[in-house]
Amino acid sequence: MTQQPTPDTIRAVAAAISRAEIHDDRMTSDPARLRVWAETCQPHGITDTALACRAVDEHYTRPDADTLRVGTFVGTYRRLRAIDAEADKGSAVAALPAGDPQSGGLPIAAEGEPVWAAYDQHGAIDLPCETCGAGEREACVNLSTKLTRKIPCTSRTAHGYRKARR
Repeated sequence: MTQQPTPDTIRAVAAAISRAEIHDDRMTSDPARLRVWAETCQPHGITDTALACRAVDEHYTRPDADTLRVGTFVGTYRRLRAIDAEADKGSAVAALPAGDPQSGGLPIAAEGEPVWAAYDQHGAIDLPCETCGAGEREACVNLSTKLTRKIPCTSRTAHGYRKARR
């Protein structure tokens, strides 16, 4: 049983078929082709008209391109969408604020009431902190804001881990 295509899928497929007609005299647009392509594309979430046109253009830039088939179109569209998603993800990660060097570069908010269970890990609470200068049984302090930290500096935890392994 086929899914009823959404208006966005129908628009994207119509744009793709129209674009293919421009590239290829052998491609024709008719209601039956549009319906079958839209039904085939619906489960794949093909809704972006611009991306659909890019998929068609990419197909026809190949030197050995023959008439575009729906399966080839779906595969190219999905590959381009994945590439775009990775690029967007990379941009989002690059836009993150620089991580806290006291937390191993992780972008976490560590200021606040100390979570003593975190300080107990590997006996870190019983060691002075080499990074922020907190003494034994004291909470670490953010060097930038001078506020206490919920969790110990990574160097303090690592020191406790190394000491516990001996």
